[in-house]
Amino acid sequence: MPGHTPSSAPGIKGAVPALVLGLILAFAVVLAYWQAPLNGFHFDDEANIVDRAAIHLTELSLAGLWRAAREGLLPSRPLSNVSLAIDWWRGGGSAATFIRSNIVLHLLMALAVWSCVRRLLLLQGQPRAPALGLAWGAALLWALHPIQVQAVTYVVQRMAELSALFSLLSVLAYVRGRTERRLAWLVLSLVTFLLSVAAKENGWITPALWWLAEFGCCRGQASKLLEHPASRLLFALPFLLLLYVVVDIASGQGPLAQSGMLSYRGRDFTMAERLLTQPRVIVFHLSQMLWPLPDRFSVEHDFLKSTGLFSPATTLAALLGLLAWCGTGLVALLHQRWRLAGFWLLWVPVTLVVESSVVPLEMVFEHRMYLPSVGLFGLAATLPTVWLPGTGHRKVALPLVLLVAIGLILATRERVEVWRDNASLYADAVRHAPNSGRAWNGLGAAQLQAGDIEAAERSLTRAMALDPTLSAPPEKLGVIVLDRGERQKAGELLWRAVRLERSHSALNHLGEWMLQGDDVDGAVRAFSQAVVLAPWLPAYRWNLALALERQGNCAEAREQWQAYLERETDPAGLEEVRRHLEETGASSHCN
Repeated sequence: MPGHTPSSAPGIKGAVPALVLGLILAFAVVLAYWQAPLNGFHFDDEANIVDRAAIHLTELSLAGLWRAAREGLLPSRPLSNVSLAIDWWRGGGSAATFIRSNIVLHLLMALAVWSCVRRLLLLQGQPRAPALGLAWGAALLWALHPIQVQAVTYVVQRMAELSALFSLLSVLAYVRGRTERRLAWLVLSLVTFLLSVAAKENGWITPALWWLAEFGCCRGQASKLLEHPASRLLFALPFLLLLYVVVDIASGQGPLAQSGMLSYRGRDFTMAERLLTQPRVIVFHLSQMLWPLPDRFSVEHDFLKSTGLFSPATTLAALLGLLAWCGTGLVALLHQRWRLAGFWLLWVPVTLVVESSVVPLEMVFEHRMYLPSVGLFGLAATLPTVWLPGTGHRKVALPLVLLVAIGLILATRERVEVWRDNASLYADAVRHAPNSGRAWNGLGAAQLQAGDIEAAERSLTRAMALDPTLSAPPEKLGVIVLDRGERQKAGELLWRAVRLERSHSALNHLGEWMLQGDDVDGAVRAFSQAVVLAPWLPAYRWNLALALERQGNCAEAREQWQAYLERETDPAGLEEVRRHLEETGASSHCN
């Protein structure tokens, strides 16, 4: 049965401290991220926003929003796509508009953390004032921690923010629905869960958080959680599902194994290596949380993959440490006094299970701690109530929180400045990860964009030497030497890039090389493949149309020009193509 319901909301007098604390929280977040709107777009922002015509909303309409939802780069995330399209409409494509919205979402998430931690402390039987203060301190430090910078200032991580926000709200609504026995809250929990999934696939973990809340929060201080058979079955359910997933993947014959979601093609690590490495990655992120010096954060890390339990030697220790963390959480969950601490302990591994297990994502990315880190600060707010059940902790809590908050603000502001543009971001990345081909490739791309060709060539050459499996460095180097007139070397580099990965950009550049060498048929084939892979990019339509005209295929060329007109938003480009079509419309020759 649900535990006791906290008393009703405080009156006006009781709401004043909460309002003051809320204003302080908002001020601190704004102060920490004050310079963030000066930052620009980065890597995945290009494909998801800058180059995605469906996101370029010029008039707010249901048809435009529907198109953005369906035709975003990731149509499985319609809510995120719609929010990005609205920001494009609001700011005309300015990165500042997107980043300001991310900051607002981050503040809303902080308020949700405050509300959730406070609610759970009240359910534990804590007095209203200490619960309010402890929860506020947890939310403040969570919001200001520099590990959140990647999620807030990297625009496309709007998806992680939205998913985390709605997932947390769903858990909060579930707890209220169960403890207050009100159907409306349970319906709201379901709705916010669906919104979380519509923002990012991580939202599917929310039912596991309901389960965790059921046993960690909603059953009050019952001494025996598993007294009834139904309770024992419900408690065993996620472990049975986990066993099913393990059997599915290990057999290679189950729906998950056959779905293609777990394909490691193009990765330089296997599933086993990822599973062995992730405990070390998680320990590393936990160490970042505990010791958040700005220099410990980066968009790239030189992280040695684990190839066995003792290679490197810390692999087994990290795995045992993670198992001990989970075991401690389960034991605490079943202990009457430590139940809420167990809830927060298990929150971390449960929310990491999607991105830190078998899904073939990059090994390390700090934004993955956005929702999991809530558990650490919830635990920090809960432990004083267990270890120091009296009032002794209150005298030192506020000064300590404020002192830590000042340090976190300074660290976050420093990290925000690093994310100013790709040049500053990757200059920092190669300093942290000098052996990362990805980092040097990113720096080379930034230098190329800035017009520093010599520096770009050096960085890209180093990237290619460090990681010969990357297709981007030879592609960019091919473009550089082609512009210098070194056609043979350019061809070698571009063909190498295409063989490594048939990306749309590599195929497009190969087509340009072919067209310059009068291999019109080859250019048409390359441009056609680029269009198939990235049909939303108008530049590829332009190139294909020109190649088709040189081939004498006027009808198909006109189709590509029309497709260009439907996707391009640049007025100069639109006018040039319309004029070209008018000039060639009455002629039997289109070239």
